[in-house]
Parts: sequence; C-alpha cells; structure tokens
Amino acid sequence: MEVLYERVAGLDIGKATLTVCVRTPGPRGGRRAQTRTFSTMTRSLQVMRDWLLAEGVTVAAMESTSTYWKAPFYCLEEVMEVWLVNAAHIKAISRRKTDAKDAEWIAQLLECGLLRPSFVPPADIRRLRMLTRYRVQLMGDRTREITRLELMLEDASVKLSSVAASLTSVSARAMLGALISGESDPQVLAELAKGKMRRKIPALTEALTGHFDAGHAQLARAILDRLDRVEAALAELDAVLAEAFTPWTRQLQLLQTIPGV
Repeated sequence: MEVLYERVAGLDIGKATLTVCVRTPGPRGGRRAQTRTFSTMTRSLQVMRDWLLAEGVTVAAMESTSTYWKAPFYCLEEVMEVWLVNAAHIKAISRRKTDAKDAEWIAQLLECGLLRPSFVPPADIRRLRMLTRYRVQLMGDRTREITRLELMLEDASVKLSSVAASLTSVSARAMLGALISGESDPQVLAELAKGKMRRKIPALTEALTGHFDAGHAQLARAILDRLDRVEAALAELDAVLAEAFTPWTRQLQLLQTIPGV
C-alpha cells in the first residue's frame, strides 16, 4: 500500500506506560520500525518527544483511550502534527493482541492514510471547556443540596417551598436561620418575610407550622453550610470565566442576539 507519510509514530497508551512505534524509510525502499516503551510521567514523555524529533517524525497518532491520551498529546502537539483516533475505528480495521503490535499497527495505518483524526480543540478552548464543565458540576451540586433541604423540610412537615419561590431567597434563608436557632412560632417566622413575600404571611404561617426538631436543625445547618460553599465556589469560578472569555467578547455578544441562547 502506498505510503503517504514517510516518518510517523504510533502510540499505544496505558495509565502508567505507553508503547511507541516509529516507522521511517528503510534500506532498499522498505520501511524501518523501532519500538520503545516509556513511562507516562512528564520527564519520560519529554524523552519520548525528543526521540521522535530526532527520528524526524512529522505525524503521530494515538487512540483516544480514557483520558490517558491527554498528557502525550499535549506534549507532542507543540512540535508536530498529532492525531487522536477513535479506538473503535482502529479495532474495526483489525484487532491486535500486544501493546507493541498495537503501536506498530497504528503507525502502519497512519503512514498509509487509513486513519481519521478526531477533532481536538486548541489549548485555549480546552481550558474554557474545563472551566465550564466544572461549573456544570457545581450547579448540579447546588441543585442536589437544595433538593436535600426541601426533602428535610418535608420530613418536618414544613411546607416553605410551597409558598416561597426559592429556598435560597433572602426571606427563606432568614426563616431557615431562625428555625435552626430554635424559633418555632410560625407567626414569628412568617414575619421575617421581606418585600413581596410579606403579601404571603398568612400562607407562610400555615406552611411553617410543623415539627422541626433538633435533628432537622442539625441537618439543615449542614446543608446550608454546604450550599454556601458551593455558591462561593460558583461566584469565584464565574469571575475566572469572565476573564477567560475576554478574547471572545464579540462572539458572545453575537450569540446573545440569537433567541433562546
């Protein structure tokens, strides 16, 4: 089969080690293969990178194995073209049994142009993705804590969430704080309502009539403390995101003109 890329490397990556096969032009028009195994620690990856450069490798390919591909990919992308390939695509072509053969097979497929690289965003976009994914996780944590709080109040027959739009509003937090501190009079608790919530004082008085005891108070305190930490982390992360998105301010403004975005 015709060779499209003369100097290539195939990487088979595991958690602790990776096997690398370099294929270059050999004598009499043949192909020369060299295979080595490296640790996935940074210094070892740098040694691997230097070896590939010394061999004149211009393109390297690896399977998208878990997240183990990231360190070798990031190490090589600064100095050569790197392809991240879907493992299912390689296995569909042929299945090999050893890491050395896997690495050589990836290199052979690469040199013949039989692999299709997956899209890997550039470093700045990867950083944004990491930040936004973490924000999604934090928002999930926040939602779960609020759900726990509501379930705990239901156990105490306190129907605050049926009247208050949010258990995290100023009024609701004031009432929850008073409950935790030992206040049990529904009328006193309802009078803590602020602004428009004061129109609902009769309904709040009914909703706050329950059997909120010391056990509920202990759990509520723990949930609210956790919720406060999550919201503080969200506020800090939003500041980081605002700065990170600065280069794309114009694009963000254009996106916000699209209905539903």
